[in-house]
Amino acid sequence: MANRYNYLLFLGILLISPGVFSLLFSWWVAPVNFYIESQEAFREPGVEFFMGTDDLGRDLFSGIIQGLRNSLLVGIGVTLIAYSIGIILGIISGFFGGMADHFLMKLSEIFMVMPNFLIVILSAAFLGQGVIILILTLGFFSWEHIYRIVRAEVLSLRSKEYVIAASSLGADFRWVTSKHIFPMIIPTVSSVMPLTVCYAITAEAAVSFLGLGDPDQVSLGYLISNSNQFLFSGWWLFVFPGLFLTITITGFTLINFSRDS
Repeated sequence: MANRYNYLLFLGILLISPGVFSLLFSWWVAPVNFYIESQEAFREPGVEFFMGTDDLGRDLFSGIIQGLRNSLLVGIGVTLIAYSIGIILGIISGFFGGMADHFLMKLSEIFMVMPNFLIVILSAAFLGQGVIILILTLGFFSWEHIYRIVRAEVLSLRSKEYVIAASSLGADFRWVTSKHIFPMIIPTVSSVMPLTVCYAITAEAAVSFLGLGDPDQVSLGYLISNSNQFLFSGWWLFVFPGLFLTITITGFTLINFSRDS
């Protein structure tokens, strides 16, 4: 069974490698902005443009490279914000209990029933269509799940003998948290992190597909949306962006599955 899960982890890493490569080297592989590039329109995949060009003559390969980079940036940004909020509130709730725990639990329940995707659409409509706004909105409304995981872990850890002993000897909350609690919750927290990245990438693609993404940044969702009217005349316009979005999401899902198991 261990070999099987190691294989899934390797496969997941392999599938997300195009996105990681785009994140690190897009400035070198595709230095020209996709939106200002113009060649011959509707060129089929070939030697010069091996993913073809779109209806405006833009190199689809450059668009996918830049779109993957932006998708990973959104995924990482949302995960950092959501996990920062969730971990801090989860530690406070689990360690102190009482009214603080009761209030934060009720707050997390409110956030859980909120339609996150609708909130993202509303924020794009009223606050603007920027990547920063999207990251902040998704991150702020995605902390409740990690909060509950961290809270449950802290509730278990605070009854351990070494935590009780440290508190009895005068160690304050910050010392106990940094030395005994935070290091112990990292494995559990990191095991669910790929799913949060996956969720953020999917949400960003969906928002861009609806035309509410950042107009200055390329998105795989925008590329897929732009291909709708050319499904039969330009098959490559849909196939390549859809393929890379699918394999990236599948890669993060496999990584999460291998770590959970």
